[in-house]
Amino acid sequence: MRRFLIAAALASVAVPAAAQQKLDFILNWVPGGDHAPYYYAKKLGWYAKEGIDLNLEPGKGSALATQKVGAGANPIGLADMGGVLVAKGKGADTVGVFNVYANSPQGMYWLKSSASRASRISRARRSATRPATARA
Repeated sequence: MRRFLIAAALASVAVPAAAQQKLDFILNWVPGGDHAPYYYAKKLGWYAKEGIDLNLEPGKGSALATQKVGAGANPIGLADMGGVLVAKGKGADTVGVFNVYANSPQGMYWLKSSASRASRISRARRSATRPATARA
C-alpha cells in the first residue's frame, strides 16, 4: 500500500512537468463578458494545471468558428448551435458537445414590467445583424 501511495504521489508531481498540449480554441466573437470564464480560468492557470496550453482566438461570428473547426484549423470552438447544425447538414465534420447559454443570445429580452411598451417598440422598428454572426 505504501508503494502505491508513493507512486501515486510521484505521478501527481510529474504531471505538471509533462509537456503541455497546445490547444487553439476559437471564440464565436471578439472577447466580451460572456467569454470571461475562459480567460479567468487561463489567468488562474487551471488549463496549464491540466496539461493544456490554451490559446483563446477571438472570433468573427459563429459561422467562422464553425467553418474553422469543420475544416480542422481549430480543434474546438464556441458557436451558435443553429450554425453548427447548418454546417453539419452541408457536410462539415462538427460535433455539438454542450450548451453554454441558458437562453439564446440571439433574442430580445426586457423586464416584465415594461413588456407592453417594449413589444410595441420592437414591432415598430427593424433590427438587423451581420449574416456571418450566427449561420454557416
